[in-house]
Amino acid sequence: MLLVPSSTKGRLIDVSMPSRLQQFGDPSSFGSAPQICRLQELVNEHNEEESVLVLPPTLHGRVQFDFWIVPADYNFPEAPVATIRYAHLFQLALFAASPTVGVPDVLKDHFVYVAPERGPWESQALPEDAALCEFHQALHGRPGAPILYPPNRNGVYRVVASVPMQIAPRVRIEFDDPIHVAEVVDHNKSPHADIRFRVRGSGGYIREACPIRSIELDAEL
Repeated sequence: MLLVPSSTKGRLIDVSMPSRLQQFGDPSSFGSAPQICRLQELVNEHNEEESVLVLPPTLHGRVQFDFWIVPADYNFPEAPVATIRYAHLFQLALFAASPTVGVPDVLKDHFVYVAPERGPWESQALPEDAALCEFHQALHGRPGAPILYPPNRNGVYRVVASVPMQIAPRVRIEFDDPIHVAEVVDHNKSPHADIRFRVRGSGGYIREACPIRSIELDAEL
């Protein structure tokens, strides 16, 4: 299993052009294994949600792994070992090849990860809340519009605002059934742009989708 270091959390990546994963943003950055045979073998049968990657049989000795994030329709000159597509927006590509950067002899039998102390970007290019709004609008092809998601299995709806607000908004929702009442669900992610709520009826909370007439997000400047 290849894990991305937790230090990538909270960083945003421009996927309008090919870009190595943030931690692999410099040409001298890489993760590598001393030998393919040192990777853990698949012992148990995998389930349908898992994928087994077949690495090129021509690889011998130390192997270098590169991760790239690219637009969904981007075609690499050479096919990657695997790609994971996310809707029509982007894809994550994995490459495995012979090392392009040497490893010190003292580490020759170790799995290593090398990255520069400072990445290619000095500062955050876009505030996280603004990136959240633009991402969901791009996902649904509705630029500048709020996005409403149906209730999950716990009956929680999600509204991504058209733009981030300076404070968490007051939420007013009108349903076809006047008995229904919306109750905001607190969460610690992006309360200025990402609003969650549940619907309470005469018999308690309702998990199924309820017809909604209007949604108003009110936040004073």
